[in-house]
Amino acid sequence: MKDSFYILLTALLIFGSCQQKSKNTEQGTQAPAQVRQEEQSILHPLLAEYGQFLTRLDSGKVENMSVAAEKYKELFKGQNTSLADSGYVLFEKFYNRVDNTINENYNEEKYDSLVIHQGLSKSLQKSKELRTYDRHLNKNGFKLAMTEGITYLKQDRNFVKKHFYTFLSPVLKVYLSKLNKENIEGFADDASLTIAPRQLADRVIWWEDFVKANPEFILVEEAKENVQDYLTTLLVGMDNTPVLEHGDNRLNSYYAEAYHYLLKERPNSKAAKAVKPYFQALQNADTLRANVLLKQYQELGIID
Repeated sequence: MKDSFYILLTALLIFGSCQQKSKNTEQGTQAPAQVRQEEQSILHPLLAEYGQFLTRLDSGKVENMSVAAEKYKELFKGQNTSLADSGYVLFEKFYNRVDNTINENYNEEKYDSLVIHQGLSKSLQKSKELRTYDRHLNKNGFKLAMTEGITYLKQDRNFVKKHFYTFLSPVLKVYLSKLNKENIEGFADDASLTIAPRQLADRVIWWEDFVKANPEFILVEEAKENVQDYLTTLLVGMDNTPVLEHGDNRLNSYYAEAYHYLLKERPNSKAAKAVKPYFQALQNADTLRANVLLKQYQELGIID
């Protein structure tokens, strides 16, 4: 659901009978988890209230993250986990909206100028202004981060753990814990992978297994996107960590290790079935075959 959907919720509650009839005719084309979430948003006043509340919050003010978290607790404390999970989905959308807005408005020149040459960690120790700003961010689900000498604002998902895990279902907590772990570990920097080859393969497999085990999970579509994104990286690579070495088209040892590991550990996984013929083509220096496979995988929606 888009943010604008929240505005319609009150009207939908008033005209519930006719709107619900229309909604029922549309459900045949929607995933079960999405249907349940949208039904609850229409039928349950707590979700309608929370959605409208978030719509009114200024996403350009990082302190509104705490405001949103406190309102969530007020509304969903003592409620069943299914309802609390649906409420959290609304918060997650707001979290991402705040992330986009504050980074768009971030005063890069000001804070870059406060970063001493030793790097961000040393600068935080020496600059009172930088340290104060970082503490303010930390209280509201973000932290200062740095890449290639440029600072930016990064989600600190320990905020979610602190404020929300108590209210949520076990499966949603597993999902959010995994996101937090990956956020802490990192993934890439300056178009280069920063995780080990086996970590990349493990992420593909973890998310594949999670989707298989939880087909009706409320955020299953997002979990499927994680499978697709990681598998795309595994097969296509990144600009500064290419699958084929620049100049001679040899298979990069990073991906060779990841492919060997995945095929050994999980040979019957969907990921392995995509990787195996592609790996064989690259080992035979058959880039034409490899590219044909990538195109097929894109058409099937296996990769981006």
